[in-house]
Amino acid sequence: MSANGPTGPTHPTVAILGAGVLGGIFGAGLAESGMDPLLVDPWSAVVDRITSSGLEIERDGRVRSIRVRATTDPLGHDPVDVVLVCVKGYHTRSALQLGARLVDERTTLVTLQNGWGNGEHLADMVPPSRVVVGVTYHGGRLNGPARVVHTHQGVSHLGPFRGHSLRAANRVASILETAGFEVAVDKDALSFVWQKLVLNAAALPAAALTGLMAEQLAGEPLKGLVQELAREAARVGRAQGFDVNEEDEAAQVIDVLQRVGPAKPSMLQDTEAGRRTEIESVNGAVVDAADRLGIPVPYNRAMVALMRGWESAHLDKG
Repeated sequence: MSANGPTGPTHPTVAILGAGVLGGIFGAGLAESGMDPLLVDPWSAVVDRITSSGLEIERDGRVRSIRVRATTDPLGHDPVDVVLVCVKGYHTRSALQLGARLVDERTTLVTLQNGWGNGEHLADMVPPSRVVVGVTYHGGRLNGPARVVHTHQGVSHLGPFRGHSLRAANRVASILETAGFEVAVDKDALSFVWQKLVLNAAALPAAALTGLMAEQLAGEPLKGLVQELAREAARVGRAQGFDVNEEDEAAQVIDVLQRVGPAKPSMLQDTEAGRRTEIESVNGAVVDAADRLGIPVPYNRAMVALMRGWESAHLDKG
């Protein structure tokens, strides 16, 4: 821990890779709690706005502007105690390369990203005992660079990667709890990651392909499709030893979508913005695991094919 940083020797040092929705939500919370997080984002428009005007967070109709350090290149910054990765899954490797200067022999790497396989990327950089995996049920949307609308709040589940000690996860949880975030720590963190994967596999491509909001997916005519997607994903997770049940997850998905209300799922935000989606690390991960296990997943396989078709038609491959 750096003794000459602005937060002093008693505060853990934290960097966040990605200043989008989640990076903004966590960065703002940490800054408002008295910590001094560093936001790292490759987009100069994002960093310039944060530097000049602050990070804007809107929640429950209230807008506040928070001063947070931000950079496009951490060259010259000291290594930190915790690096929180908040980028899209397909940007994880490049984000870790950009933030490599912030990592030393004491740094814990944390992923709360959507999708499957992010922990493996982090474990390629540091020993697995210093990797914390999990999920968060905070969400929102961007109204522009560094302008976050925080639409829904929820618990974040953390735990060790591949069954290692809870020590690093408890340390990260303490940091987030100090900033006012609700956190649960569990040794079986990968079950929570798969449970979130079930929700995302059921809802995200359905929203992206129809334009429907979260609560609309829970009603007709999409409810049956959403539940079948969830059952397939849960079946694959259970076969891998994760604590998931097909019917429980199918019911839970509908409950979550109804509670979230008129929120716009992230994959729909991606398609509307003409961005690449996370289909490969969500439904694609379900299909890959199902193929290894010999489990039929026709609904998830269809979503992968349809979203790949959308990307082929709409994204510049040049």
